[in-house]
Amino acid sequence: MTYAVVVDWYGPYGSVKESRTAIRDWGFGEVLYMAAGTVGRQSVPKLQYVGITSGFENRLNTRHKIRTTVEDEGLSIYIGEVSSQAVAGRKASHHHKNFTVPTYLAESAIAFFLQLPLNSDKRCSRPKDSVVLLNRWWKTDIETRSRRRPHRDWPDFIEYDAHSDTGSVVWHGRRRKHFSSDLIDETCDRARKELQSARKRNKG
Repeated sequence: MTYAVVVDWYGPYGSVKESRTAIRDWGFGEVLYMAAGTVGRQSVPKLQYVGITSGFENRLNTRHKIRTTVEDEGLSIYIGEVSSQAVAGRKASHHHKNFTVPTYLAESAIAFFLQLPLNSDKRCSRPKDSVVLLNRWWKTDIETRSRRRPHRDWPDFIEYDAHSDTGSVVWHGRRRKHFSSDLIDETCDRARKELQSARKRNKG
């Protein structure tokens, strides 16, 4: 089964506080959130982390990676709401039981195929089901469509076929990146090695 997921992203919000206010004002429930900004000596903002929560107020506490790693200056947060309908029936048993399958798959596909630096675990594993994901962007008033993607590395379209273990990432008007089964395996292996090295450095 292939899940079709449309994610409407709203932003940018310049701080966690602004994001929380927007979620309260607009009555969002389960959401995705994307953080862009700089880490360490980076001078150009990059996509750093994608997450999922139904309790944004408590999720981005002072211990969260966004709060401890991404520089406050230049931080941009986007709130993503799945606007497509979930497949009727019981939730798939191998997915996170606290979230709907389309939202969970959207987070997994974005973290893996974009290899987001702060998603240290999710960038090691391919999505658990086939998914076709379309990103759309809106301004902070949640009514005005943004015709430009917020960041050059944020694609319009991600597709993963679990049967053939292949995928595609597409930036409209720019480029298309195809993931063969071998490339997906290589991506998983590289991410796992990087995670292991990071954990060894932290222990040392």
